[in-house]
Amino acid sequence: MQLPPTLENKITTGASRDNLVFKVLSRYWITAFALFTVVILGHAIYVMSLMAYGSLSLDDKRYYIAKEGQGIEQIMMLPAKNWEKPNSLIFETDSATVWLKLNIPKALLSQASVLRFNDPLIDQVKVHVGHYDAGEWQGQRGLLLGDTFAFENRSFALPNIVVPISASNNDTIVFIGGSSKFAVNLAVGLWTLEEFIEFNSHTTIFFGMLFGYILALVCYSMLMYTTARKSEYMWYCAYLFGFAIHLMSISGYAYQYIWPSSESFQNVAGGISISLAFLFLTKFTEILIAPTKKWVIAFFKFFTYANLLIALLGLLSLNPMFVKLSLAVVILTCFGIPFLCLGSAKSGSKMSKHLGHVWLTVMLIVLVTLLDRFQVFSLNIDPLLLLIFGFHLQTLLTGSGLIYGYRSGSFETLRLKESAIRDEAEAIKAKTRS
Repeated sequence: MQLPPTLENKITTGASRDNLVFKVLSRYWITAFALFTVVILGHAIYVMSLMAYGSLSLDDKRYYIAKEGQGIEQIMMLPAKNWEKPNSLIFETDSATVWLKLNIPKALLSQASVLRFNDPLIDQVKVHVGHYDAGEWQGQRGLLLGDTFAFENRSFALPNIVVPISASNNDTIVFIGGSSKFAVNLAVGLWTLEEFIEFNSHTTIFFGMLFGYILALVCYSMLMYTTARKSEYMWYCAYLFGFAIHLMSISGYAYQYIWPSSESFQNVAGGISISLAFLFLTKFTEILIAPTKKWVIAFFKFFTYANLLIALLGLLSLNPMFVKLSLAVVILTCFGIPFLCLGSAKSGSKMSKHLGHVWLTVMLIVLVTLLDRFQVFSLNIDPLLLLIFGFHLQTLLTGSGLIYGYRSGSFETLRLKESAIRDEAEAIKAKTRS
């Protein structure tokens, strides 16, 4: 006996719909899109890293680590033998001020120029520009800038510190004294004013596209949450929002646009935001893999509450000490979660295995960034740009995991529907026979 036409149509429609879902969400176009975006982003980061050195070459750089009580007058009078040639412009000092001396030949300053600091998170930087005339220092008034001072004190309303340098018929000397709660990054680039405006336009467009990309991911996650009512989308949306705030804080855009008059919060915003981002990502991972082993659940709770506690303490106290603690907890999370995911994958969960690879990618990016930051090796890439590249890889892998979960859920739903239709058909058959 044949099935009723309506039931046959339902089964055929369900199978067609299933095939359509698998065609649309095929791994091939996802892979092609991922490779395309990785290549484009990698090229953009490479070009921006080269451009950050400036349009004018600064070949003569020397540094000196000041002793306690030494002011700018003593620094300017130091003999040449006290100044050393740096291997890197990132200095590991906790409290001492590091002075950088730039000798700029007059041939480079035939027109107005600007000096741009590549690190937007320098706590305090003192800049003195001038030249010696008959042994006497002739220069402009010293500038005192950085994150510990109000944003309105800056010469240019930009996320990075930019110092104007006037055209000169003399060789110019720039003394730069920097201090920070972490390593002092005194990497600078010298630009003609016209070329700097062009570079700044490219940088603004790049970060505008980056934050637009994150906003699109947030909107998509919110849409999926309101449609599917699955909590993992809510946690992933929270992670994206937290990481966006982190990127805005460490790139200087948050200090420029969101809290320009709050120097105290700017000093802890990076640590608070990264702790919250990893808190949300940890909860997202825990919900997706649904661990059953008690020790795995216990470790997930530990990483969750540790990040939450550090974020709250940093927010309530505004003490930069908690920024260092937040980084320590984040590193511990990055190295611990992958093993929890891969440990859960032994029970047969494909999602656990996939998320384990996601966290291994995060761990690798964090490790490379730390090694580059502490000058174990140098990639000549801004750590912020390296973090952005790692974030993109992580979102691609996580997104593919969400798509895999959606495909599996859709397939399972269709399978159950078709099974119910067949059971209904068998019941009709049995009823007809009787």
